[in-house]
Amino acid sequence: MSASVVGGRPISWQASADDVGWRTYKVRWLVAADKTDGLPTILNASGLPSVGSSLSLSGFTGSDSWAWCRPEVNVRIAPQIQEGDPAQYYVVETTYSNKPRWRCQDLDISNPLLEPQKISGTFRMAQKEMRVNLDGKRLVYSSGQEITGPIIMMDYAAPSIHIEQNVGSLGLSTFSAMINTVNDRTIWGVPARFLKMTGASWERKIYGRCGYYYTRSFDFEVNNFTIDDNGDLIGWDKVIYDASTQVLLGHWHTRARTTVGGVDQADPDYGKYIIDGGTWYTMDGDPPPDTGGVANVLKIPQKDVGVYRDMNGAYTRCDLDGHGLPAYAEWKQVDPETGAVLKTGTAGARATAILQFHRESNFLLLGIPTVL
Repeated sequence: MSASVVGGRPISWQASADDVGWRTYKVRWLVAADKTDGLPTILNASGLPSVGSSLSLSGFTGSDSWAWCRPEVNVRIAPQIQEGDPAQYYVVETTYSNKPRWRCQDLDISNPLLEPQKISGTFRMAQKEMRVNLDGKRLVYSSGQEITGPIIMMDYAAPSIHIEQNVGSLGLSTFSAMINTVNDRTIWGVPARFLKMTGASWERKIYGRCGYYYTRSFDFEVNNFTIDDNGDLIGWDKVIYDASTQVLLGHWHTRARTTVGGVDQADPDYGKYIIDGGTWYTMDGDPPPDTGGVANVLKIPQKDVGVYRDMNGAYTRCDLDGHGLPAYAEWKQVDPETGAVLKTGTAGARATAILQFHRESNFLLLGIPTVL
């Protein structure tokens, strides 16, 4: 015969509660089995509660819909069996509780590689220098000088995710290459380049007589804070501003008045940036090939670059237009030998570029969940 519960009901039970209100029930059943039946047959005896079922023993212990059957179980030979006689009756003690567990109990797990992955998260507090406001507008003093330093250091909470999994093969070469890389596709609703793998750890473990498996953990962080000049989030990318203490070789025309034909009049070049000759090939045609991999920012030959001085002759930092000229400046290029005007124009706004430093990885190759 197959193993089954005698009478279809428990033979006894007891209950307890801890200091925080978690309730635990121990319910005992008398199971009849063949003399040759082993423990697996007894544990699966007909009439025993299944793991995950709620406590509902009408007419005996009542019910507790929040307490459910746990996988832990105790089995002993029934007391009426004489010592030395073949056992045919067993007392099986099952446990019910309303205390939560870390994983679902819909499967009996004996292989550690089948254990569900552990997932947790937190928010890491950090500080960031905010050089633009929430609309992407640069923070400047009334003089136009950029605001920097502790005055614009802001607290923010960075979402982080921790995943732990058991695997048969460590895969060190795979995940070590992913450290400090960003996601190449949307994952967990996080857009590409917004999720960075910030760390990993692992441990070799033993099961059975001498079998090995690995527990490895991965840490990820989401960047929902960095914005560009348009106020759009750009994840782990960075905004580079074209600003320098060096500019295309030249000077500001500071003479406000001039005399023409003996008549004193306003100098038409007052306030213009006068380019002092040199090879200025970045203003026409395609940019030179050696741009350092940074879009918008063009390199000027070193011999055509000089230290910047403002209208008052002070050495300072200057916003540039992407071509080595002071941003928004009216400019004029003259022949350094003849003084003839070669070109004129107006510089554009301060140039910016998006720096993509972090390489991309497909984190799904690690076998992590697609849904948190």
